[in-house]
Order: sequence, then structure tokens, then C-alpha cells
Amino acid sequence: MGVDASPRNHLFTPSHRGTARHTSAGLSRCHSVIDRFRLLPEMRTAYRAATASVPRAAAPASSKHRGAETSPATTRQPQPIFLLGEAGAGKSALLAAAASVAQQSGLTVAKTSGQSAIESLLEAHRRGRRNAYCQSLTEADLLLVDDVEGWAGHPSAAPHLVGVLDARLSRRLPTVVAARTLVGRIAGLDDRLRDRLRGGTVCTLRPLSLASRRTMLEHFAERHHVRFVESALLRLAEQLPPTPRVLAEAVATIAPLGRRNKGLISVAIAGGLLRTLKNRATPLSILEYERAVAAEFGVTASRMRSSTREAAVAVPRQVAMYLARELGGATYEAIGTHFGGRNHSTVMHACRRVSTLLGADTELASRVERVRQSLAARAAA
Repeated sequence: MGVDASPRNHLFTPSHRGTARHTSAGLSRCHSVIDRFRLLPEMRTAYRAATASVPRAAAPASSKHRGAETSPATTRQPQPIFLLGEAGAGKSALLAAAASVAQQSGLTVAKTSGQSAIESLLEAHRRGRRNAYCQSLTEADLLLVDDVEGWAGHPSAAPHLVGVLDARLSRRLPTVVAARTLVGRIAGLDDRLRDRLRGGTVCTLRPLSLASRRTMLEHFAERHHVRFVESALLRLAEQLPPTPRVLAEAVATIAPLGRRNKGLISVAIAGGLLRTLKNRATPLSILEYERAVAAEFGVTASRMRSSTREAAVAVPRQVAMYLARELGGATYEAIGTHFGGRNHSTVMHACRRVSTLLGADTELASRVERVRQSLAARAAA
């Protein structure tokens, strides 16, 4: 599948847009979602802030002499842009929008998550390449950090991350970070990092209105080559939680039934989904998600709970974490404990990584869909 199981940041240059997680098909799907997001009233302010942070008029940082100042007249807001929203609210899509704008302007983008940055920094330190890693974050024209909560609880890494933020601020290079809670409420975050992140603009992603939920449901249905009967669309828009990720998961779950119904998602299909969600008195355990994924990927459950980072094991482990969280609603802490005592930040990183990969890797998406259908049949039994 071409999946690199080692967490790290991704540096994108104009000549490497198809590398790492961003295949051309994946970018096309991502841009499609972004185009819809930018039109939603709940997303407009955050979208404008994230994309306006890109220094389109400035020369790329990589073309400047090291340590040279960037003219304030050609740069955007140097303080971090802080995207605030609950899980599934669309923060990752907005970061992808900023990355897209930067790449189209010929700029380099370093995109990472809080946990991935920590793990990459520790790995670089072991290899004697810590300074090079920090430099890659410092010199990118745009730095994007998803789930910045992953920086909490790592005091040894904090000075180096502070150094990156300070260097970017002095060079007036933009940074956009995303989190589920205000920086002042992130437990265990180093005070120096807290101070650096506090100075920027906070953009809160509000829950989607009924009209916006209808828009996103129709969009996700179009991506799955199905369409809604009007009354079914209204019923789901009114009763499903108001976050893009939940709406996307709902459509993905019932789309196969719609395709077998001449491409229509009927009231009966929508009602069946809502009843399943409401009447699941005994939710599937994390162990059941683990077993279903293990069967699909041909690995043992014990290997998935081991410390190995081989792609053949790490990817199924991350998929199981993702499904246990997204479908089962298990806490990050419970999932991490089940999978070998991993911390909640590692689970957050895994969930976000799988969510991104599903938009770019069609083979992985098909396998996850098979697991999802298997689990749905088990829950309904």
C-alpha cells in the first residue's frame, strides 16, 4: 500500500506533490471537500485565516540566505493561527487547504501532528540528526501542526520545539496549528510552548447548522455515487451529530445499501442507520474491533498489541484504533491501554493518520469498508 509506518513530518515541495500521503486522486478528493467547506458559514472565518496565513507574495524561505529577514510587507500574520474544534469538526481539511494554497504558490510545506513531531524529534536525536530535523520545520515556508495536544507531557522535546517556533517568528514564517481545546487548557503542555502558541489568532469551528449538514451529506453522497431521497436527507441532517466526520462516516456506512437500491438512499435505509446507532445497547468491545481488523489484514491480535513498527503490523493496529474510536466511541486512553499500553497521543495520531490515508489510498479504504461491514453485521446480530 506504500504506507510508511514511521511517524514523521512530511515536507512537500512543488516538485513532490504526489509523494507521501498526497496522491493526485487523494488531493482531488481533498480539494472537493475543501471547496464545500469554504462555502459553509461555520467554516469561512477559519478557512480564510488558514489560507491567508500563506505568504503567497513572499519568496520561498529555501531561496533566502539562512538567517535573512523576510520583509514584513510581503508576509502574512507571523503569529500562529490556532484552529479550535472538536474531533471531526474539519480541522484537518482546513490544514489541507492551507497546504494546497502554499503548494500552488510554489512554497514548501512541513505538515505533521503533535505526536508525530515528538516521535520524529526523538528518533532524529537517536540518529544524531536532531538539528537537521528542527531545521526542516524551521525553514519550511509553511508549518502545519495537527493535534498539537501531542506536544504535552514531553519536557525534553519542549526546548527544541520552542526554538522552532521562535525561529519561525523571527523570520516571519507562518505556522498553523489545530487542537480540540484552547492552548491554556492543554494539560501537561510546557509553559514556554503555551506562551508561544497563545499569541496567535484563534479560529473556532462551530457545529454545523441544519443547512450545512444537508450540504455536507449531499456532498458525501455524491462522492459515493448515491443520492438521497429528500425526506431521508432531512431526517439524517436533523438527527446525526453536527460534525463533518460523523456525516462522512454515516454516508460511507449506508452508501452500499443505496447503490443496491438504484443509487437512492431511502427513508428506510436512513432509518435503519439511525436505529442501529440508537439501539446499540451493547457496543462492540475494542477486542472485537481488533479481531475484525486482524482477520482482514492477516495478522495476529498479539502482534497488533506488540511494540513492532513494521508497516504490515502498524497499519492494521492504527486501523483498529481508528475504528474503535470512530465507530465504538472508545476513549483514547482505553484504546491505548488495550494496544500495549500506548498513550492517548499515540492513539490520536493513529486515528488522524488513518482518516487522512482513507482519502488517498483506495486499497486501504476498501479494506476498511469490508471491516466496517463485518462489524455492522456483528453489531446487528
